[in-house]
This record gives sequence, C-alpha cells and structure tokens, in this order.
Amino acid sequence: MSTPPEETDQLINSNVVFVDQDMMVKDAVKLMIDSNISSVLVIDKEENVVGILTERDIVHKFTLLEVAGKLAKNVALLMTKQVKFVHVKSLKQDIKTLHMKHKIRHFPVLSTNIPKKENVLGMISITDLARQHLLSPSASMATGHEAKQANLEIGVFSHKSFTASYVSLLKVLGFESSEVPDIHAFLRAPDSEAKALLFDLDGFTDKQQHDLIPLAMKSQIFLILTTSNPNLLTVFRKFLVKGRQEIIIKPLDMSYLSWVLSKKWADT
Repeated sequence: MSTPPEETDQLINSNVVFVDQDMMVKDAVKLMIDSNISSVLVIDKEENVVGILTERDIVHKFTLLEVAGKLAKNVALLMTKQVKFVHVKSLKQDIKTLHMKHKIRHFPVLSTNIPKKENVLGMISITDLARQHLLSPSASMATGHEAKQANLEIGVFSHKSFTASYVSLLKVLGFESSEVPDIHAFLRAPDSEAKALLFDLDGFTDKQQHDLIPLAMKSQIFLILTTSNPNLLTVFRKFLVKGRQEIIIKPLDMSYLSWVLSKKWADT
C-alpha cells in the first residue's frame, strides 16, 4: 500500500520557470509578471542551477544598485547566487532550517543532491506554507479565537490603491479591519490604546511621511509600518517601541503578521 503524500509535498509547484543567466533583467521581470510567479531559477549553458531571482531581489537590490541601464543588464546582476535547496525526502526539516537561519522564502525542491535543471521537482514558497496553515479549518478557528483575545480595532492607512488589498488580506487572516480616512482622528481617539494601525508607507510623498510617521510613532496605538524600502528598516527600527510597534518589509510574511496581531499584542 502506498504512503499518502504529506501536506507539504502537495504544495510543491512543478511549474518552475528557468531562465538563462544571460537574460536581461527587464525580460525576466516581464516573464514573472506574465506567468504570475514570484521567482525564477537561473541556469547556465550546462543547465546547472546557478542562481534564483525573486521579487524581493528585484525590489531590494534594484533600487540600491547604482548601475546605469540596470534593466538591460543580465539577471546575474540581481540574482541570489548561493541557491539554498530543499530535498524531497526531508522537506519539512529543510524548509524550517533554511527559513529560520537564512530567512529564505522560496525553496527549490531537488530529487537528488545535484543542482541541475533535470533534478528540480518544483518550488515551494513561504507564502504557500502560510496559506496552507492559515486557511486550514483548525488554524482558522485558532486565529479567530486569538483575534478575539487581542480585542483590537484595526485600522488601515495607506495609499488608496492598497487599502482594499490590506483589508482583504487581514480578513483572510481572521481579523476585521477598516480604512482610516482621517489618521489624525484615529490617533486622537480616547480609546487609542486598544487600537492597531497598519500604516503602509509606500505611495506617500517624502513630505507626507515626514509629517505623519512621527505622529503615529508617538501615539499610544499598536503600530505596524509596512514598506518595500529596506533602508527604512534601519532608519526606524531603533526608534520603535518594541512592545507596541513593528516595521515589516514587503512582501509581507503573513504568518508573522498574524502572530503580531494575535499573540504578541494579545499579551501586551
């Protein structure tokens, strides 16, 4: 009798996209958008896997590199060269180790120890794992219970084009939230200590950020700042009130966001 596959095995996406290391960055970005994927594996002429290019590589490295004509450079400029693989026979342990030690979010799955295209079975992302956990019946019940414990009114303050997405994401995680049309009124509310604000910094001008961020950080609310700019992480981290304030780099780690809202702040 065959052994049924584990839940983690079922998350392996076999539709892996490989690109040549000489492909231009702009072509790789277009391919990722057209294919609705967040990573590609990079191979050399012998089909050895020599790198991985992810959305995070593009967002973080592209903005920091002071290189002329970056979009016309090949993907080797931005890719992560030390690819961390997981083995199909030890998926759970490999994923746990790599994510905890290296904060890796995309896991190419190998059938052997040789990193060649023919040996790649597929890909698993940390988002897939979080979604599997968060959308399972037991996890959904637990998350809803923890949200009640936290008893927080959650407001979303962001650029108009982002707000609906955040409200939908929080609903999937088991939390009710609403748009904050007037951040000043939200922060001045008499029950502000029982409120949480998710403040997405992207989309606001430098002046708006300069005016609004100190206001939010000095308030008594629970505060989550989100941004795709890794430079802001080092700028703000030392000023955050550790028990009540967080800054999270996008793309968001859904499991961490859920933990902050439900467990960390439920006990604060």
